[in-house]
Amino acid sequence: MLVAFLAAQLADGVLTYRGVASMGTAIEGNPILAWYLTAAGVGTTIVAAKGLAVVCGALLHARAMHRTIGALTILYLLGAVLPWLRVLTF
Repeated sequence: MLVAFLAAQLADGVLTYRGVASMGTAIEGNPILAWYLTAAGVGTTIVAAKGLAVVCGALLHARAMHRTIGALTILYLLGAVLPWLRVLTF
């Protein structure tokens, strides 16, 4: 389950980078992340955000909370990866 979570984080990070690089920070749906993208830069913000998510996922894994990791993976796929794919392919 952790590998799927990490793959979803990687996909979200790459797609966020592509989206923001081609359409600007206003395209980011999370206002806190959009602010950080503007304030700290795209690369720094994405690495920090995905790094935090990976650490949190690893902590959940260490506590054997695999269902939670699975639910978060599904949420990321539905709420982040698929919307980015829609925006970037049309």
